[in-house]
Amino acid sequence: MKFAGIWLGRLVAVLAMVAGGLVWFGATAQAATVCGSQPVPPGYVITSETLTNTCTGGYLTETIQLPYNGIQICDNSPIPSGYVLTSNYTTNNCGSYQGGTLNTPYSGITICGNGNGAIPATT
Repeated sequence: MKFAGIWLGRLVAVLAMVAGGLVWFGATAQAATVCGSQPVPPGYVITSETLTNTCTGGYLTETIQLPYNGIQICDNSPIPSGYVLTSNYTTNNCGSYQGGTLNTPYSGITICGNGNGAIPATT
């Protein structure tokens, strides 16, 4: 019986770590909205643009959030330091702009020629 108790305790510990990891990895960054007439706060990226009653004068409402590796952005978004644009694609989520994907650079990464300012150092 002691043997079964040890294995049961280990199983519970592993399941707790897996469940905690799933919760941690499943979390998304907090998003906010701004009107297209306003500057995007430093460090944030635009992830979508929609027509709402909130913004006037023909401006779209922009959803913004802090970047992370693999985030999909609108191509009119600023590219924060430490990230590079690695793809462009057509989307309906960005008003008249294309979408793109940001990644952190690494040796041998392929990046898009548009949208990348100074290439950050790889780690």
